[in-house]
Amino acid sequence: MECLIGIRFNDYVLLAADTVDARSIVVMNHDEEKFCKVSDQVMMAVCGEAGHTDNFSEYIQKNVKLYKMRYTYELSPKATAHFTRRTMAEYLRSSTPYNCNLIVGGYDNTTNKAELFFIDYLASISELPYCAHGYGGYFVLSTMDAHYKPDLPLEEGVKLLKLCIQEIAKRFLVNLPLYKVKLINKDGIQDLPTIQGGELVKYQILIRWKEVKNIKVQRVGEVEMGLKNHELVPQALVASIAGLRHGGTHKVLRELCKNRLLCYEHDGYRLTNSGYDYLGLQTLVARGVISGFGNQIGTGKESNVYTVGNEEGEALCLKLHRLGRTCFRNLKEKRDYHKHRHKASWLYLSRISATKEFAYLTALHNRGFKVPRPVDFNRHCVIMELVKGTPLCQVYQVDDPASMYDEAMNLLVNLANHGVIHGDFNEFNIILGEDNHLVLIDFPQMVSTSHENAEMYFDRDVQCIIDFFKRRFNYESELFPTFADVEREDSMDVEIAASGFTKEMDADLDEIIHTKKSESDGDEDDEEEDDSSDEASVEEEEKPDAAANKETLDNGPTISEKPEEKSHEEFEELQEKFSTALAELKLGDGSVPPKRLSNRLDSCSESVSGFSMVSRSTVATIAPEVIRDRVKKTFQRADKMHSKKRIQAKGEASATTRQRRENRDNIKQTGGIWGWE
Repeated sequence: MECLIGIRFNDYVLLAADTVDARSIVVMNHDEEKFCKVSDQVMMAVCGEAGHTDNFSEYIQKNVKLYKMRYTYELSPKATAHFTRRTMAEYLRSSTPYNCNLIVGGYDNTTNKAELFFIDYLASISELPYCAHGYGGYFVLSTMDAHYKPDLPLEEGVKLLKLCIQEIAKRFLVNLPLYKVKLINKDGIQDLPTIQGGELVKYQILIRWKEVKNIKVQRVGEVEMGLKNHELVPQALVASIAGLRHGGTHKVLRELCKNRLLCYEHDGYRLTNSGYDYLGLQTLVARGVISGFGNQIGTGKESNVYTVGNEEGEALCLKLHRLGRTCFRNLKEKRDYHKHRHKASWLYLSRISATKEFAYLTALHNRGFKVPRPVDFNRHCVIMELVKGTPLCQVYQVDDPASMYDEAMNLLVNLANHGVIHGDFNEFNIILGEDNHLVLIDFPQMVSTSHENAEMYFDRDVQCIIDFFKRRFNYESELFPTFADVEREDSMDVEIAASGFTKEMDADLDEIIHTKKSESDGDEDDEEEDDSSDEASVEEEEKPDAAANKETLDNGPTISEKPEEKSHEEFEELQEKFSTALAELKLGDGSVPPKRLSNRLDSCSESVSGFSMVSRSTVATIAPEVIRDRVKKTFQRADKMHSKKRIQAKGEASATTRQRRENRDNIKQTGGIWGWE
């Protein structure tokens, strides 16, 4: 499953080798070095069994150096290649043959020309203008036959090499993600920038632009405009927006449906995910943000992540938001994207999610947080920096877990100090960078510290980190932050309109932040006096929501607070009371009077609220009336879903079948009248 490529031009040689070490279907290493520097102007690329390649290449390298020490001059590339072939043949006839394939390239200062040699494990040698080892050779040689010219300059030669790697990435079943490239010329051996296997697969190829390029794909955008007020866009509306005749519109829409950019349902057209991808990526390509499309590097319940490249050859990250998957459809409960809308399409919600994430990335990056650098976005596509590192979920050993734990907790508190809570702060959304620092990703679910459940979200993020370090690194610390440790330093939630923040809180939070900063400049005694007077004046002027928000910020409960201790037996008794009350409510048979049931729920809620650790029980925060309404609505919804629906005939065939069935039943019922019995 390996691939070596060699190309010889008049003045230089290019060698490329992938970095994957695989055996059968198992990848052993992603950073395998397959080059061996034999001399100052001779390089050898080797593939094969791991032990054989290392031993044989080192043996050739040491013998060539020994020759130089004995005779004071180096072997030419041709002499080195033939010495390598002879050594391979000698071991082939012994009991310990080497299973290696090699490409030897170099520059001969005597003849002033570049040379390239192809050697296989059977000790056969050939001098060729271009060659390849591995399965990639089946795709590379045809490309070389069509585009190779010996007098190409270096830039054109590198483009030809990239074209070969692009062909492998497009046609080869196995993903070879990275290629290292070496240049050998009269100045010696040089390292060229690495090439990503899928980086140069053009987006036109990915979504079949060869089939779409002759179609007027502007109609896709016009269908998108029609979806603003229509669930299915009629053909007449598309023709009206496009200014075309009906016949021409139908032909174009039919071709777009054939290429799965649109979907026809009943009497209208709907935009598909591929069509929406086309619109977003076409805009980004037109802006010059991306020029190449690579491999998929991640997927989740809300998005797909790919590698892309820009015109400068820089590798970037593309995130396509994909809301509406079956594993994550209860979006109204998890996000506030709908706001006042009762219904919204998944494509529109994906666009809102991408817009929010880009806003979060920009705000966090401008404040110096360790997040990917935002580049651009359009519709549901977000372009950001490609972070080089390893997801924390794939890290199994670290030198100092204590420092990493402290860094994660400090990052969590720093976010809260700026007014936001991540909401999904776990090992899957944290990357350990090459500098051994944590990089945070995935932000659509972030909420404001003014959210009504902000403390619950904060404590959940803290607990996720505690559980991960205990489970993965066997590290447990007694020190962890609480929501009371949050001190407002910035109002980033105001800037990005984070979930849970209202406009009425804006002025109040600015006043709180200003008060905290002014208090930090005074003496401690003055601070205590100012606090008492300021709090009294603010409580009179603030609205109830703002007062509740200030109380959450300044006097929020900590995890370690225990207002009242109760025995374990009392807690179990109260739990049993509450479960019994809910069971009686669920029955709804009228056996329990409403007043008695309400009193029982109230007494349970008052008693359970006396227990506090973090007060995670829903009884402490949800009124009994709300519980009754929710349970009632749940059962009404279930009854409605399970109720029998009238079967309606769909289509002419169903109506005919129903008519025949009714006639047959009538004949059976009236058969005795005509004497058929």
